[in-house]
Amino acid sequence: MMNLLDEETRTRLLKELANRDQALADNIRQRMFVFEDLVKIDARSAQLLAKEVPINVLALALKNAAVEVRRFVMGSLSSRNQKILEEEIQNLGPRRISEIEAAQAEVIKTAKKLQTEGKITIPG
Repeated sequence: MMNLLDEETRTRLLKELANRDQALADNIRQRMFVFEDLVKIDARSAQLLAKEVPINVLALALKNAAVEVRRFVMGSLSSRNQKILEEEIQNLGPRRISEIEAAQAEVIKTAKKLQTEGKITIPG
């Protein structure tokens, strides 16, 4: 459920929970898999995930992503697909944060589906 919340709400809830029960808050954080955690998956899993997510969704998800996340995802693609994805990101124009978060949630949902199917491994 925590992964479905927007970043601001999730951060606020975890902070409040940590004030009441630090151990529980830490346990929940460890069990969560968020978009920024993509850098923790292995290269083969990243390649499979990138193939499963539509390019327009991946581009939107990466629009405001941390540099290390963008670099990691780009590194899992062929040179040709890197260029296509870069062009797609550049052509997006301004987007609402809610749209970007929805795209990131779709990437995470796909990752969890692939994990359930035994196709990729998500650490933790």
